[in-house]
Formats: sequence, structure tokens, C-alpha cells
Amino acid sequence: MSKKEVFSIKKNFVKIKDKILFNKIRKKIFIFHCVTDYPVKDENANLNCIETLSKNLKLNIGYSDHTVGTNAPLIAISKGAIIIEKHFTLNKKMKGPDHKASLNPDDFKKLSNKIRQYEKMIGDGIKKIQKCELKNSKLVRKSIVAKKNINKNTNFNLENLTCKRPANGLSPFLIKKLLNKKSKKNYIKDQLIKI
Repeated sequence: MSKKEVFSIKKNFVKIKDKILFNKIRKKIFIFHCVTDYPVKDENANLNCIETLSKNLKLNIGYSDHTVGTNAPLIAISKGAIIIEKHFTLNKKMKGPDHKASLNPDDFKKLSNKIRQYEKMIGDGIKKIQKCELKNSKLVRKSIVAKKNINKNTNFNLENLTCKRPANGLSPFLIKKLLNKKSKKNYIKDQLIKI
């Protein structure tokens, strides 16, 4: 198989996985979730099926869209579809079942641009500090400060300590170590606590 193969899953869900699909060709096969109606009503689109197909078949999943508008393909992308099929027409009033649910050239271009934007926004799913966040990391993190004026030799407790931005003092993770320890100096409200 030198080309990528595309299959639409219509009507009944068929167990295609069993011994038919070899690991060698797995990356070249795309299964499309599809509802055979023109146009498909929103409540019949069943876009969660994309995740089900992906989980059960462990193949590339696409979406063959017959709904009106562009919402379903965008949702399909967020559900894991990596290919979208949407019918194209020059006139939605033409005869035939496909034209009502098809996009005209302007709408098709808008959908294509939105899909490219969505692909960027989805990311890889791994939570990590991104390079763009580094410049704000100290600003958005917090430090331990005096919640109110604290006199020297007063025990630190949750009544007189709090955490506020920015992170240019003690980390909030150290607050437990401070509890019940005596203040070595006077602090005014919002002053950074030091040990």
C-alpha cells in the first residue's frame, strides 16, 4: 500500500480491527466517522464517536461532515480527528442532498483557516512550563508575606501569614516550616517574610 487509504464508517459500527489491519499499514489507514444524512442535525452528529473509534481501533481518525455550518469540523478536531471531509458547492440551492450541508468558497476558506488555528491551539497534551511563560513566572507566582503587622517574637501562624504576588521571596511551599516559629523581627502588613 503506497497511498493512504480512507474508509468511512457509516450506519453500523464494524469491527475492522481484527487481523485485517496489520501494524505495517496502520499509519496509512484513516477511518472517518460519518453520519449518512443530508444535512445531519446537530443532535445526530455524535462527535464523541471520534474518540471511541480512536481508542478502540488505534488508527488515524477523520470526520466526514454533513452538518450545516462549520462547528462540527472544529469540534471534531478537538476530539482527535486529523482529517476533515466537508462537501464543497458553488450553490447551496442546487439539486441533490449534499448541497445544503456543503460550504461555498468563502465559507470553505474560513473553515480551513479556523482548522489551522485550532490545530495550533490544541497542543500536545503534555502540561509543562512553556518558553512563553518564563517571562511571567515570577510575576504570577507568590511569596509568603505578613497578613497583618507582626511583632518580633510572635509565633508565625495562618492568622498572620499569607501568600501574594510576585515570587521574589519565600515560596508558599515553605509556609508549613514557618508555622509556630518565632518572628526574629517586626513585620508590617504585606512585607516579605525572611528566615
